Amino acid sequence: MNRRLRHTWLLILLIPFLTGCDRLFKAKRMDERITLKKSDKIPYGTFVAFKELENVFPVATVTVNQESPANYTSFTSEFLYGSDVSKRKALYIIITPEFQPDQKEYDALMRFVNAGNHIFISTLSWGRDFTDSLKLKIYQRFTRFDFSDSLTVSIKNPVTNDSMEFAYPGKSDFTYFIQYDSNYSQVMGHDDVSHPNLIRQSFPGGGSITVQSDPLALSNFFLLHKKNMAYYDEVFSYFPKNIDAVVWDQYFRYTRNGRNFNSLQVILSNRNLRPAFWLAVILFALIYLFESKRKQRIIPIVKPHKNASLDFVKTVGRLYHQYHDNKNLGSKMTAHLLEYIRQKYQVPTTALDQEFIARLAFKSGYPKDKVHDLIYKARMINDFESVNDAELMEFHRQTEDFYKYQ
Repeated sequence: MNRRLRHTWLLILLIPFLTGCDRLFKAKRMDERITLKKSDKIPYGTFVAFKELENVFPVATVTVNQESPANYTSFTSEFLYGSDVSKRKALYIIITPEFQPDQKEYDALMRFVNAGNHIFISTLSWGRDFTDSLKLKIYQRFTRFDFSDSLTVSIKNPVTNDSMEFAYPGKSDFTYFIQYDSNYSQVMGHDDVSHPNLIRQSFPGGGSITVQSDPLALSNFFLLHKKNMAYYDEVFSYFPKNIDAVVWDQYFRYTRNGRNFNSLQVILSNRNLRPAFWLAVILFALIYLFESKRKQRIIPIVKPHKNASLDFVKTVGRLYHQYHDNKNLGSKMTAHLLEYIRQKYQVPTTALDQEFIARLAFKSGYPKDKVHDLIYKARMINDFESVNDAELMEFHRQTEDFYKYQ
C-alpha cells in the first residue's frame, strides 16, 4: 500500500471523529420555537401547564379533545344533553397560537357555557368574529408574531384582591384588551403597563369564558422561572374546584378559520417541499397551455333532473284536503316529515323520545322547544282516531316553519 492510499484511508476514518468534535464544541442554543404543545418540553411548550392540571383540579378527570365542539359526538354534547347535565360541570382549556372558530363552533361553545360550564382561552391571534361577539377589542402590534425579550404580568388574588406580579426574561408578545363589556366582565390581570390581559365574562347559567392574551405566561419557560408557578395557580383559582372534567383542546391547534389543515398547507409550510410543489405546478401549467390548443369535441349540456317530489306531495295534499280526509292527510305529512329528517340529518326515527328530540335539535339548530312541539303534534296525529281542521292546520304550520328554517 503506497503512502497516498494510506493517507486517503486515514482521512476517511477521521471524518466521523472531526464531525463529532464539531458538534461537541458547537455552542448549544435554546430552542426558541413557540409551539404551545402539551407534549413539548421545550421552553415555549405547555408540558408543565398540562401536567399541573391534575394538582389544580384533583377531583376532575383530565381528557384531551381533538374534535370540533360543533360535532354531535364531541365532549360538549355530554355536558349539554346528558342525563346529569345539571350536576356535572366541565372546564374547556384552549391554549393555541391561533384561535379562529367558525360560526357553528362559536354557537356550540356558547351553548356549552350557557349550560353552566367554563372555557379558558389563551392565544396569540384571535378570530375577529369571536371577539366581536363577546364585545372585545384587542390590540395586536405584530403582523404575524412579533416578540420582545421579556414578559411581566400581574394578577389579582380572587380572595384578597391583592395584585401579584410575575416576570421572566423570555419572549413576550404585544397583545392586550382595549375594550370589553364592563357589565359582564371582570379584569383579573394586567401586563407591565397596566393593560388588561386577563378577563372573565360570566353568564346567567353560571358558566364563564376567561380570555388571556399572553399565552407565553403559560409556557414551560415562564412557569419554571423562579416562583412563577404561582401565576398558573392564581389563574385557575378563579374556576370552581369541584369541576368534574377538565378538557384540554387539541382541535383548534390544527385548524384555521374552522377548517382542518390539508395536505397543501403541509407542503407549503415545509421549506424543502415548497420549491418542488411550485415546480410541479409550473410544469402542469405548461402542459395545459400546450394541450389546450388541441381541438376538443363540444360537450353537450345535460340538464339536471327536476326534483318534483315536493310538488307531488303538495298535489296529493290538496287531493286529500278536498275529500276532507284529515287523518289520512296528517299521516302522509308525518311520514314525509320523518323521511325528511332521516335523509337530511341521518337521525333514526324509530323512537320519537327525548333523546331523538335532543339529537334533532342539535343537528338542525332548530330550537329544542319547537322540535318538541312538532314531534308531539306528529305523534298525536298518528295516535288519534280523527283530526280536526284546526289541528291539521297547526301541524302544517309547524312543519312548514321547520322546513323553511333550513
